Amino acid sequence: MKEINVRKLTNQKFKKHLSYSFAYGAFFAFIVISCFVLAFFLPFTLFITIPIIIIPFAFAFQYITSMDNNIPVENNSFSLKKFFVVARGYFTPQMFGVYRLLEGLLKSIGIFFGVYLFSGLVLIETIAMNDPEILSLISSIENMTDMANIENEIINVVMQNETVNNCLYIALAIAIFPALLMFLHHIGTHSIKIHLSVASLQKMPMREVHFVHRLGFPTFRKQFYKDYYKTVWWFIPSMTILYYSGMTLSYFFLYKTPFEMGIVGGALVLLFLSFAAPYYFSCIETLFFKYQTNYIKASISQSVKTLNELKAQKQMSEEEAEELEQYINQTNELLEKNQKEEDEEQKNSDNSEP
Repeated sequence: MKEINVRKLTNQKFKKHLSYSFAYGAFFAFIVISCFVLAFFLPFTLFITIPIIIIPFAFAFQYITSMDNNIPVENNSFSLKKFFVVARGYFTPQMFGVYRLLEGLLKSIGIFFGVYLFSGLVLIETIAMNDPEILSLISSIENMTDMANIENEIINVVMQNETVNNCLYIALAIAIFPALLMFLHHIGTHSIKIHLSVASLQKMPMREVHFVHRLGFPTFRKQFYKDYYKTVWWFIPSMTILYYSGMTLSYFFLYKTPFEMGIVGGALVLLFLSFAAPYYFSCIETLFFKYQTNYIKASISQSVKTLNELKAQKQMSEEEAEELEQYINQTNELLEKNQKEEDEEQKNSDNSEP
């Protein structure tokens, strides 16, 4: 494992390409705003625009700004053509599915309902302590005897009470943001696999990249998150303030329904991320640079295991065996190269100390 200061190196990379990254950020912000404006009139379009437009361009944004961090600033230039070409690259077998969107969506839905139910119950119970009408409502629900229609009865009783309705609206507004935060966190941390795919000696399909990630990531998970949150912790309070500020502005000046208020708050968060994302991408790139040796070791271990198993079962031709052995040898050479670089960095670090 390379001994590097992730936050310090992330700051250096971000500042070095700041104006160049902001150009792509401005165009990505235009895409995000366009999709959310459309969602105001046709809310269901978010289910189409997020996976088909926003995610591919987010991939292109990360890929371009991260990979170009290693190119001299004077050789970098904003190119819409490159942006669109790389966005199409998201749908190739090597990259499609890198963010595990469905998995992230299911996690977000779980968080949403958990927070919604908890905050709704807390709000109702808190108000009930000083509101006889709510206590009477709760008592009437507890005394219902028609078990066949109890769900419909509860809904009818609740919907007729304005105070309870307001509590549920507030709970809904509260629950949207943690779900959004979980979704962004999920796709953000999984984006390290973009670098894993690019760094692989063979063009592995994304299912194999997922497999290597699943093997390698647990070996450095704890230290990864320590470096990760130490570097990007300020994203959380920034997004929290922007989201609830957007909801408040929407309530007083635009729309009052929780869904539409959530769209306004979510749009402000994504607008912020459009310009702060290059810093985040630099952090992910630096984290991969620090921990890539763990992935290489996991890849070698699994390749050797697969080779031995297939040889024993005689399910591999000589050509396939030679190809896999060549890959293992190349990966071992890459591991040795990385180890030499780490030793050299450590040596230089020791020499620089007084």
